[in-house]
Amino acid sequence: MTITRRLCSMFLFFMIPLLPETLLLAADGQTTVVKAARLLDGRGGHPLSPAVVVVRGERIERIGSSVTSPKGARVIDLGSATILPGLIDLHTHLTGDVAMHWEDTLVRSTPGREAIHGVRNALVTLRAGF
Repeated sequence: MTITRRLCSMFLFFMIPLLPETLLLAADGQTTVVKAARLLDGRGGHPLSPAVVVVRGERIERIGSSVTSPKGARVIDLGSATILPGLIDLHTHLTGDVAMHWEDTLVRSTPGREAIHGVRNALVTLRAGF
């Protein structure tokens, strides 16, 4: 099993049990407050510490250090953890057959075949939420 498949399997193993609860929270518009030691905004500024993020349904409503929790909100305290924005992998190889080693692809495949694999892999990637 390749490292990529192993990592995907581990991700799915740990994340699938959380999906139903996450989908229910988003669907009913419940407010969730996430607290952590710090937050990095991804723009190069200083970390926000402590960090409080208020999420209503699927939308981030407020972020700050002294944000108060709305009544009835579900509170998730991450303790000394750091919150990061969603990170995007900008270096992705969409072409290629996962069943074939990349060096073999150079001599055994054609541009047309790689395009077909690229379209399929792009679809799988998009459906995975990237």
